[in-house]
Amino acid sequence: MLPTLDPYSLHVIIYTLSMSLVLLYISYVDLKKRIIPDKANIILFLIGALFLITIKPEVMISHLLSSVFGFLLFFTINLVYLYLNKRDALGGGDAKLFAACGIWVGFEGLMSILFYASLSGLLFSSFYFIYNKNISAKTYIAFAPHLCLGLWLTWVFGPVQFYI
Repeated sequence: MLPTLDPYSLHVIIYTLSMSLVLLYISYVDLKKRIIPDKANIILFLIGALFLITIKPEVMISHLLSSVFGFLLFFTINLVYLYLNKRDALGGGDAKLFAACGIWVGFEGLMSILFYASLSGLLFSSFYFIYNKNISAKTYIAFAPHLCLGLWLTWVFGPVQFYI
């Protein structure tokens, strides 16, 4: 994550800008078309993997495992929701996006992304309800923009420090 790196390094700036552009693209497409393109998720993953190989190779294995964990977490949440409600809660693109997030920030960062995305999604849904009134449990709300915001905030400011 950026706070542990030299934020003025040309390499870090290039990787951060690349990630930001892909996140903006993913958010835009999910809002407009209700889909997260696989190619965009793959590009985000590969840029993150390339970053690790060139800048922080010592954490590559833990970040790969975090990526797998991120995918399995969202996949499992969706399976349970599907079993209970007979419809999807999260699309496969969301699970792949969360996996791509894992390669960038590792396990601790994934929990921060989930926190930011949940908070952002809750605020958005609240305002949507206040101004629209036509919201129900079946209303489609794109989650990718919230995940993208969570990744970007976690990348730039570091993981949230949770104290128990």
